[in-house]
Amino acid sequence: MINYYFRHPLIKPIEFSSADNFIQITGQNKKVQLYLKQIIEWSVLGHRYTELQIESLLNQELLWMINDKAIGKNDYRFLRINNREDLIYHLSGKKGSLGATYFNLINNNVDVVHYIDKINDLLELISIEYKKQNEKYDLNYEIDIKRINLNDITQQYFTFSFMDNGVYCIDFIESEYLMRAFIKILSILINDTEINYLLYLEDLSKLVPIEKVELLLNDLHQLSRKGQLTIISFGSTSSDLLIKKDLLETILICGDSECQPFYDWISIHNYLQCNYPCSFDIEDEKLLSYFKRIIPYLLSQDGQSYIPYDQSLVLFVLLNEGFYFHNYQQRYTPKLSRLEWNFLEEKLYKL
Repeated sequence: MINYYFRHPLIKPIEFSSADNFIQITGQNKKVQLYLKQIIEWSVLGHRYTELQIESLLNQELLWMINDKAIGKNDYRFLRINNREDLIYHLSGKKGSLGATYFNLINNNVDVVHYIDKINDLLELISIEYKKQNEKYDLNYEIDIKRINLNDITQQYFTFSFMDNGVYCIDFIESEYLMRAFIKILSILINDTEINYLLYLEDLSKLVPIEKVELLLNDLHQLSRKGQLTIISFGSTSSDLLIKKDLLETILICGDSECQPFYDWISIHNYLQCNYPCSFDIEDEKLLSYFKRIIPYLLSQDGQSYIPYDQSLVLFVLLNEGFYFHNYQQRYTPKLSRLEWNFLEEKLYKL
């Protein structure tokens, strides 16, 4: 089990456990999501705090820990995919892109060292001629040679244009194909290097067709199991999430700061439908009967009740400041105690 800990002075610390290097973050509390993004980015990129930021953060730094180890600048190579432009950049081969890392890997396997040595020898000869001319005119110039390596040649003298089935302009290639190419390159680098990557995704359903999101996230999840890739995916809707029985624990929900008062089961149902992404496989009438047994557990004092449920009904529900995924099944729902029913009648169901 991997234990994640996020600390931001402006919210309560968030602790989260998962069996995977794969975290999916959703929910209606955008403030908490913003702070989580800051924790992740500032930790990995080595953020330098301004005096105003230090004052606002009560003289504390943001902290991200995995299994009690603080995450810092040298722990991950940070990859951000928020939009199509990010994809195009990483496939471009430009300095700092994933494509550039891929071509540098190829360079390590290209046997042209003797050609590079010849070029550098020529640079030495040219510098000697410069020195002779300077002496001739009695000019005192210090000449330093910038020796060439293969990566310099790749960046300065080669242009890489990604293409698809005869389409040579990347502007006309669909984003799904670009995303698959990105995943393929990332897979090659993970297999052939020892670099640890952190892939930061946001609203993937806005980048590729909704029906393709699950397939792409599944491929990324499988890739993350190799250990060198950690994935954090922020999603605004259920379409941005990979919802599988063995991955429910990877979903971190940022919910309400306090519980909204309810007056009957219909108001509960309407609230959940309006405020949380849901996937329903059953009729509303049946759903309401489930809610009568579910709500007391959602509003239990510790906010952590977990009752297994079949994949046919997945509810993204978070009340009372918790950060937990709740997923239920009627045949496994325990009998409610008298205390729980009293809580239900007192807090929710006004007779």
